[in-house]
Amino acid sequence: MAKRVIVVPYNEQWKTDFETIKQHLLPAAEDIIIGIEHIGSTSVEGLSAKPIIDIDIVIKDYSVFDTIVERLATLGYIHEGNLGIKDREAFDYKGNADLPKHHLYVCPEFSAELHRHISFRDYLRNHPEAVQKYSKVKEEGAKLFPDSIDDYITYKSPCIEEIYRKCGLKKYKAIFFDRDGTLTYFTAEKEEWRDKKISSWSGKPFELDYDKMMSLFHLASEGRKPWYKTLQDEQEFFKRYYYHLLVGEGVTEDVENKAELLLNELWCNSDRALFSETVEALEYFKNHGYKMGVISDTSPSLEFTLQQLGIAKYFTSFTASSLVGAGKPSPIIFNAALEAQGVFASESIFVDDCKEEADGAREQGFTAFYLDRSGENNDKWTIHNLKQLIDFVEG
Repeated sequence: MAKRVIVVPYNEQWKTDFETIKQHLLPAAEDIIIGIEHIGSTSVEGLSAKPIIDIDIVIKDYSVFDTIVERLATLGYIHEGNLGIKDREAFDYKGNADLPKHHLYVCPEFSAELHRHISFRDYLRNHPEAVQKYSKVKEEGAKLFPDSIDDYITYKSPCIEEIYRKCGLKKYKAIFFDRDGTLTYFTAEKEEWRDKKISSWSGKPFELDYDKMMSLFHLASEGRKPWYKTLQDEQEFFKRYYYHLLVGEGVTEDVENKAELLLNELWCNSDRALFSETVEALEYFKNHGYKMGVISDTSPSLEFTLQQLGIAKYFTSFTASSLVGAGKPSPIIFNAALEAQGVFASESIFVDDCKEEADGAREQGFTAFYLDRSGENNDKWTIHNLKQLIDFVEG
């Protein structure tokens, strides 16, 4: 049966309920604990909440934890483990039907989760306007999703993230992604079509390696810096690119028209697809209030290509090397992206499937990850899919 989401207006009785539970706990633990904290929504006057008292028992460190477990067991509490949250040990209770309904946790004083609980509570206690806004969001979420706790949590997450940022709990404000190889990949069908078509014209197998591609870029640029500034510039550039490619492959007949055909078939024409987890990751960061941008060594069509794939809506900046006059890992392109979002590198995450570019971002102060989809690398700053970014920020 689905768990019902019940949110009610603030009740002064919650203060008394906390004190009742606290006095029940103290005789068994007061000589080995630092304190007992009322946390969660019921601890904030005026805040609508689920009518359950949340409590943290604070200990100095884990040297007394086994003793705490034994002492709480005499009161009917059963240790459930940390339930996936580091340094926050959960306890269920049996045989205490007369106590107000509550959740009990034990945290060492250095616990990041304890710090989050206290900071969030204290911020709200001192900002009534935030209490009013958060109450409204919680009440709306409970009405919209009375039978889905997951949807309720998702609905209120942007408001929570905003409070986290204001009280200094959220380290990262922005996430920047590379495009090709990170969010998108080139479709094999288009590359196969290209290779077969060029081979049929040249009469020999065709392969396009990195060095050949870069040589063609320089030929097509005709010494211009930047290579292109507009979509029209870009189209003309790639027509020259395909012309030089065909000449280099020994094609001599009707080269102009063949270059035009390649352009029409390959330029921004279903030539890219999304990795399977791309939308899921973008939805997560959108729903959790992160600013998002794309930083790519590419052309003015950066935003256009993402519009075609339906994901441009997630981003509020598109930083293309062709438009800022420098590519990764130059500080110029990274600084342009930071300026566009109004954030510092220390507040930002960057992910790229090129290790050199990820390393360059890290040198500029980003928390930067190398995306190695092959799974061959496993160092601290390597991830294998975008969902691992979610694991990182959730810590």
